[in-house]
Amino acid sequence: MGNTYRRVVAGAVLLSAVAACGSTDDTQSQQAKATPTAEQSAAAQSSASPAPEPADPTSPAPSKTVALTADEKKRVEAARENGKKNSTEITHPLTAAAQSPDAPVNAKTYGSARKEGREIHVYSARRDLTGYRELRWVAAAGKKVGNANCTQTFKLANDKTPKVKPNLLICWRMSADRSVYTVSVDLDGKPSKKQSARMIDAEWRKLS
Repeated sequence: MGNTYRRVVAGAVLLSAVAACGSTDDTQSQQAKATPTAEQSAAAQSSASPAPEPADPTSPAPSKTVALTADEKKRVEAARENGKKNSTEITHPLTAAAQSPDAPVNAKTYGSARKEGREIHVYSARRDLTGYRELRWVAAAGKKVGNANCTQTFKLANDKTPKVKPNLLICWRMSADRSVYTVSVDLDGKPSKKQSARMIDAEWRKLS
């Protein structure tokens, strides 16, 4: 009973996070539309403000970038290499790729975690979705499952360090001009990697 209750609570938290991820994007989009552009703001200021006075000839000039010596460059490179050896590099989707407004993201949902105990969200687009929405949570390179990569290790907003989430599974397949990923929530803690990989393959073929 205790384990079942904890799984249900954990699943509810994940569902809230998935829903919030979408609503945040919508809110940001509405705010972007309501906010005046830099050009509009500049035009308003120029029409309402007097012309600026000539620059003070005594004001300091901008600082110049000082080139590193050969010895300094070697020390910098050595520090970088040392940092790579003593840290864990994340090799997959955390940094968002440039977004193209001409390539919409298609979203589908199968099942219902609230009614059936499990659901899968499938996202696809004709562009690189690296770092898009839920993919920002990914904190591991994942394991290969068919043509896709899958992981259950994430760093959510309230996590200080990456953690394994038994109720959550994200799988993805990315390229420069095609992307498909799935977000699977299972309250029993058994989201299927093979099912997600099959769904990714099906959507991938539709984008070809």
